[in-house]
Amino acid sequence: MLFVKEKTKFICNIFQVLVGDKTWIGYCESDSKQFNLPKIKSGVINPIIASKVSKEAFLNYDSINLRYAKNYSVETDLVYLFKAFKMLGH
Repeated sequence: MLFVKEKTKFICNIFQVLVGDKTWIGYCESDSKQFNLPKIKSGVINPIIASKVSKEAFLNYDSINLRYAKNYSVETDLVYLFKAFKMLGH
C-alpha cells in the first residue's frame, strides 16, 4: 500500500472488488458495441493503464478490448496488476 498513489481510493477499490462491484482489470471505456464481448464488471484499471502508454497512442479501444478478451488469462491479469500497482488507487 505504500506504493499506491491514492491510498484512500485504493482501500475503496479493494472493498468494491471484494463485494463484487468491480474487477481489478476491465475493458477500456468505449461507447462502441462493435464486438460482442463477454460482459464483465468495470475494472479498476484496464490494459492501457497497465501498459503505461499514453491513451492518445491507442486509436481504437475496441481492438484493445477484443485482444484482451480473446487472450484472457489469469497470468496476464497478474502481469497487468504488477505493472500498474501504483495505479490501483486510480
